[in-house]
Amino acid sequence: MNSNLISIHYSLMDDDVHKMDAFSRNECEKQFLKAINYLQKYLGCKISIDVQVKKEGGVIDTYQVICAEILTNPSVTFVFGAVFNAFINNFFRPNIHSSEETKNNLENIEKTKQLIESGTITSENFESIFANDRYIKKRKSIFFKEAQKIPDIKQIAAESPQLQAPITIPVSDFNDYVATDIFDTITEAEEARIYIIAPILDKGRKDLWKGIYRGESILFRMLDHNFKNQVAEGIFTFKNGTYIECNLEITKIEDDEKVDIKYCVMKVLKIGDDDNPKDVLVPLKKRRKSKYSYNEQKLF
Repeated sequence: MNSNLISIHYSLMDDDVHKMDAFSRNECEKQFLKAINYLQKYLGCKISIDVQVKKEGGVIDTYQVICAEILTNPSVTFVFGAVFNAFINNFFRPNIHSSEETKNNLENIEKTKQLIESGTITSENFESIFANDRYIKKRKSIFFKEAQKIPDIKQIAAESPQLQAPITIPVSDFNDYVATDIFDTITEAEEARIYIIAPILDKGRKDLWKGIYRGESILFRMLDHNFKNQVAEGIFTFKNGTYIECNLEITKIEDDEKVDIKYCVMKVLKIGDDDNPKDVLVPLKKRRKSKYSYNEQKLF
């Protein structure tokens, strides 16, 4: 069974010490293994990872990365070697700024798949892709941030048959491996049309509304209090096909495992039933019986 080996050597200031903080070391291992496992996205086949018996000399972790499909699909052999070689070189190399050419290559995933299938993709191609893959950059950043917390850490070295020589990184350079352009929260705003499935009709309730946005069912918070008051007053009715046109704020919150998306309607511009749109009204402060008038100006 074909495999590739990679050893990570954590060296401490005292060469005679062969133990280290378990939590930081385990977090480093977790991030490194996640990054390796992620390579399946590019290989198109499953891989497994074995860990070998620990060796002396600081703390040395040796992993065997296995791609069983090599036995039944020879075309995977070259791609697997290119991917693994590029991954090692990228993970243990300082971060670089993205070029437009590299960004385009990363976005053109279909072209990458074609190169993989044809067996013409090179390790250099993958290095440029991995350098800008957000998931790998985050795993790499957390790995080196955690390594900085290890008491008396002197350096980290990576060894592999894929490398011409070991890569050694002193602790003073760890910051160069931590990306600064990874944001866990991204907020976007846009004008949107949402078809209403379940409105909140009672005044004062803070439940989430339910609607269809771009063909997907979403829950969203209604923050347009003027519109909420009009709904509570019974000015608008909702039926199958009722929609709102609005200013929608979309917040993407990324944790270690998934992306959570939250939707907030900041202002409702129109409400309609397919081809029968109606303007949202501005409240009249001076009127007593009727608080709203269809003769008033639009909100936008």
